[in-house]
Amino acid sequence: MRVSLHDHTADVIVSAEGSSLEEVIENLVIGVGEIVWGVEDASQCCGEGELKNFTVRSDGPDMTFALSSMLGEVLYLIETQKVLPCQVLDVSYSRKDGNVYVEIAVKGVKLYKMPSGEEVKAISFAMKWQVSVILDL
Repeated sequence: MRVSLHDHTADVIVSAEGSSLEEVIENLVIGVGEIVWGVEDASQCCGEGELKNFTVRSDGPDMTFALSSMLGEVLYLIETQKVLPCQVLDVSYSRKDGNVYVEIAVKGVKLYKMPSGEEVKAISFAMKWQVSVILDL
């Protein structure tokens, strides 16, 4: 699974890592799909059925809000279109006029069954940014 789960008071915290913001976003999108559908590796499902490409756009006053909104849209597509995101094709983001804009292009596989994983009711963010640098001493 691309994300790790941590206990939280009434919910679960999902953590994703990556070598870039784009990779973190990809891991979150794929990871949410894996949790909802109850699969360990969504990329293994890409060849199992009808493939569907979709684009999700979101915005907000900061990156945290924009990502939360974007994942909410992904969750909506997972539930209404019965699609498992298996590959993020592109990630773009920009800042303009005080807002952050995020757009992702995703390849998913249409599954003709009900999700067998966790029922996710909503997505909210408690994000902390962490950057590591190497100092040559």
